[in-house]
Amino acid sequence: MGEGVMSEFDRTLLKAVDDGLLVLGESARHVIYHTVERLHYVRREEIPERLEAFHEALEALLSAGARVAEKRIAQNLCCRIGLSFEDNAGWTLVDYVCHAKKSVEGGSKGSVEA
Repeated sequence: MGEGVMSEFDRTLLKAVDDGLLVLGESARHVIYHTVERLHYVRREEIPERLEAFHEALEALLSAGARVAEKRIAQNLCCRIGLSFEDNAGWTLVDYVCHAKKSVEGGSKGSVEA
């Protein structure tokens, strides 16, 4: 993020990631952040700008469980920004976040769906 300034959307995304990973428990969330930073070189604060790398790190760590965690993060994000969530088969966290960001930037409130 240019000069350390984080957008409101990015701050909201980080809160959604924090809360979404709690589905796995507090200790697991801490281990995930630590492992993602040490093995995949993505610090928590960098998640919004390095979302694809974070997604890949979650898949490497959690395999099929990454889908559950990412869906929970996306649901939490949608709730925080006033969008309704709809599960889209094949979508990753990156897809949900990109769509949500476009919806927010476009000023439309509605659902996150294809």
